[in-house]
Amino acid sequence: MLFLLSSASLYAETVYHYEPETVTIVGKVVEKQFAGPPGYGENASDKKVAVPVVFLAEPVSVLPSAGTDDDDPDNQPEQKVKSMQVFSYKGPVTVRGCAKLEGSLIHQVSADHYTRVLLIVKKAQKIDSCS
Repeated sequence: MLFLLSSASLYAETVYHYEPETVTIVGKVVEKQFAGPPGYGENASDKKVAVPVVFLAEPVSVLPSAGTDDDDPDNQPEQKVKSMQVFSYKGPVTVRGCAKLEGSLIHQVSADHYTRVLLIVKKAQKIDSCS
């Protein structure tokens, strides 16, 4: 426990942890184009996909959850995270613009994960200010 407290103090930005921790993120949600299947950017003919991404006002750090293995690809530490792909198991995330998003974080592990850190949205609320 002491190690986690001291390691978090090394980061100047806000520190979050991967799931199962619940986080609240405020930022601007926009649709961003990425290369999709079949090659996810390997071929010029790859399908273009529109993916919702939240852009944060300030970069954050994301650290492994307590008790996870350092070699777990789902829990790699990330610093200076400025944007996150957002999705929901309940259907598409339709909020755009400034939003308050509640959910949990996962690390990029597959070709259709377009940012280093992804936010699994449980609640999304449009708000007036992105800060």
